[in-house]
Amino acid sequence: MENQKKNLRRLNVVSKLFDLNSFYSVSFTDTGIILQGRFSSGITKKAVSLRFKPEVSINGYLEFNRSIYTIVLT
Repeated sequence: MENQKKNLRRLNVVSKLFDLNSFYSVSFTDTGIILQGRFSSGITKKAVSLRFKPEVSINGYLEFNRSIYTIVLT
C-alpha cells in the first residue's frame, strides 16, 4: 500500500510534465506508472528529452521506459 501512495505522488509530478489528457489510459500500481496514448511527436520529443529509453514493442507500439515509468504510444 505504501508503494501505491508513493506512485500516486509520482503520478502527480508526471502530470506536470505531460498533459494527462493526451493519454487514453493512465494507471499506477505498487510497481509502476503506465501512460498509454496515440502517437504524438510532442510526447515523443518530451520523453526523449527527459531521458526515457525508446523501444519498439513486439506489437509495433512505441514504448518509452525510465525506472518505474512507462509510456506506450500506439
